[in-house]
Amino acid sequence: MKFTFTAYTVLIGAALGLYQFGLKEQIDITSPVSAVLIVGTLLGLFMFVLVIRNRVYFVKIARYLNEQRGLFFKQNPLGFENIAQMETDPKQPLFFHWRSTHLWLSYIMALMNAILLGVLLFIAAPYTCWKWYIIVFVSLILLIIQVFSAILYLYSHEKK
Repeated sequence: MKFTFTAYTVLIGAALGLYQFGLKEQIDITSPVSAVLIVGTLLGLFMFVLVIRNRVYFVKIARYLNEQRGLFFKQNPLGFENIAQMETDPKQPLFFHWRSTHLWLSYIMALMNAILLGVLLFIAAPYTCWKWYIIVFVSLILLIIQVFSAILYLYSHEKK
């Protein structure tokens, strides 16, 4: 998370700094800055997908371990009990659980991707009276698409 947040912060800061430098020096560097932000947004979306895939992998492994624990504790070997209350239900953890740290990371990444897109629109979009409304609307749409597609993807694994 530290690496990801640092990467987003550096991307946004560098883009806005270069944009400000271009305005001050009256040099049009909108295209290179926009290209960097597009690549950053695409990489951010890719990292978002990887975090969601990592959640699926984690849940499958955790469920397998829970199944093994359940089998072990059913046999009560040498009187060994589950005093620590380790999970033994092979249907846990859920693929989608809104309080999961995996999903909180994905929520933050989705928000950062939306902010990155907002910065891209701020720099690349021509000046209009509706510019801020467009930036906020498009950024919110990207945020909602990411979060709901992740939720639907995780719920689809619950039924497999």
